[in-house]
Amino acid sequence: VLAWRFPHGTHVTAMPVRKDGKSEHHAVYVSSEEVINKRWPDGLVIQETWVSFMMRYPLWRVADWPKTAAHGDEIVRRARDRVGKEEGYSDILSNSEHFVRECYTGVASSSNVRNR
Repeated sequence: VLAWRFPHGTHVTAMPVRKDGKSEHHAVYVSSEEVINKRWPDGLVIQETWVSFMMRYPLWRVADWPKTAAHGDEIVRRARDRVGKEEGYSDILSNSEHFVRECYTGVASSSNVRNR
């Protein structure tokens, strides 16, 4: 799949390379030059290139697409507004999926937490 063909605001779910890493990691794809995600374990919201993200998480899938171009714009705006902020990290209350879902809907949630 050619990532540079993804619409901005695509929700990407990745698996770590190392076995001792987190089970899943979520990010907002903006472009081949920009992916925004909440870093584990400190909760710093970071901006990196797609290649840098793929080096850490070579196994990934698309979890959700923006509904419209305007929705994609809103997702990206919400994500960019938080870049550089250290928000803490909690597997139950504030993980990378919470971050991406809040960018998507305005409400933080995690299917992993609901399914435990």
